[in-house]
Amino acid sequence: MQKTVTVDFWDVLGMDGDPFDLIPVIDAVSEATVAERMKPRWAGQIDFLAEASSYKSSTASGTAVLIRTEDRPGRVHLETGALNLLTLPTNEEVREDMSFHFDRDLRTLVTQRRQLFRASRLANLLRDITGAKFVIQPKLRADAWDRFKKLTRLGKVELKVQGPVHHPTFSHSTPSVAQLLDGARDETNAVEIGLSLSMGHVKSQSLTKQKIQTIVNYFRKDENARSLMVTGSEGDGDSQTVDFINDRLVFSGDVEYAEKHLDRGKCRQLLKQAVETNRDTWNLCCRADAAEAELCSPAREMAPLGILRFSIRRGVVSSSPVAA
Repeated sequence: MQKTVTVDFWDVLGMDGDPFDLIPVIDAVSEATVAERMKPRWAGQIDFLAEASSYKSSTASGTAVLIRTEDRPGRVHLETGALNLLTLPTNEEVREDMSFHFDRDLRTLVTQRRQLFRASRLANLLRDITGAKFVIQPKLRADAWDRFKKLTRLGKVELKVQGPVHHPTFSHSTPSVAQLLDGARDETNAVEIGLSLSMGHVKSQSLTKQKIQTIVNYFRKDENARSLMVTGSEGDGDSQTVDFINDRLVFSGDVEYAEKHLDRGKCRQLLKQAVETNRDTWNLCCRADAAEAELCSPAREMAPLGILRFSIRRGVVSSSPVAA
């Protein structure tokens, strides 16, 4: 029996926007105690870094787990329809697994898409355990960035977002948009806010590209964004739309079940397959830059990574630079 598993691709960036090496972070996590790798979240949920290991300092893989201590699912008898409680041994709880894999050469994190345990929770968990400072943002397909770069006239931006917009960088760079979204949500109690900026029927002018790039670069990595599309044209050419949500780089494949559960080892094999399938293309070099959405050439030499070694001893996190 098999299930189709979707794989998502992420850039890992330091707080300065430069590529960030996750391997020292994952190595530090692997040395932490079980208690240090468990982080209680809101009521009834614990995030746990269950497995983590690196291979020849070039790749690292692992499994993160969402543990549910409350509101457990129940059981049902398939013949009688009887509803029963799910009983577990002492000190055991139900869980949802998410496999992940990081490739240092491609500076790419790939994650198994899950219903509850999202990639942002994995990033938060790694940061909380080690004290490392980094962010992740989804990779767009190379052709999507290419089309966006070539647009010389931007005619329309459409955005739908859930939740507040309180990021200081975004609020400072485009305060009117941030205030409008937050104000509309707070004053109307709306769950989802839609915003459309358009040039209407004016074909001779364009929306300000620098500001639109700021909006795109922020909301494309915000999990609360439900829709983000830019419509424009190249010169006097036909209009085209770049969908920054649905044009993300993804991969999918079938994974075997092991006793009604997805096999973790086979999930990690699928993640590695996803990386190798895209290794020789532009896709894994594609990342957003704060100033310009610039594509990397596959032949372009990548700058050496700045590497930190993280260590955890008796609850104290420290970091020190090492040679790349």
